[in-house]
Amino acid sequence: MFDDEVLLNAVDLDKGEPAIVQYDAPGIDIYAAPGSIKSAKKAVSATWDSDDSVTYTRCRDQIMRLGELWKSYTIDASDPDLSFCIRTEKGQIAFVSLIEKIDDKYLVKIKLWRTSSSTQG
Repeated sequence: MFDDEVLLNAVDLDKGEPAIVQYDAPGIDIYAAPGSIKSAKKAVSATWDSDDSVTYTRCRDQIMRLGELWKSYTIDASDPDLSFCIRTEKGQIAFVSLIEKIDDKYLVKIKLWRTSSSTQG
């Protein structure tokens, strides 16, 4: 499992660890846009609004219940808390939470589970 901070520009979550890529690169799963963080066209994501601890199963279930394709998450300065679960086109599940805005990018924490793992937690 990957569990670390990433300076978000455009990220591919299907490479084992989150990989920073160009905006026009194939495989983008999430990217920074002015005032928002967006999931890519083929990624399904759902806002995380629970006080429960995040696990693979809870994230997967949240996506199954409330997931939307190509979702945009607006960054509100008065309420900077933002967390969401995402499933990539290749089936990887990740939890993303905003830490802070830095210039035109966002520092986020990404918890990425390997879907081939037998112990997801």
